[in-house]
Amino acid sequence: MARFDIRRQIKESDTTIGGVTTTSTAIETRFMDLQHLGGKDLVELEGLRIEANYKGYCHEETSLREQDTITDDSGTTQYQVMFVENLWREHVKFFAKKVI
Repeated sequence: MARFDIRRQIKESDTTIGGVTTTSTAIETRFMDLQHLGGKDLVELEGLRIEANYKGYCHEETSLREQDTITDDSGTTQYQVMFVENLWREHVKFFAKKVI
């Protein structure tokens, strides 16, 4: 298993000038097992169709959410989390697609 940083986008509105600022903040770092789905780009899960080409597991307590971005230690590859399923206790299964 490799270590991945979990990043979350935070959007803040500025009422003075009427703009929106989007920042990406590292939430936590966790060990995750990420597996390629063998060329699939669409996964069917209990009637849902999820655009994903990776399946992953995290066996530590985490606050992983849909739309979070996970990056490996080098930061060169990014994956966007498309679906999160809490399994048993702190175990989490998720599906993601490669962004960069």
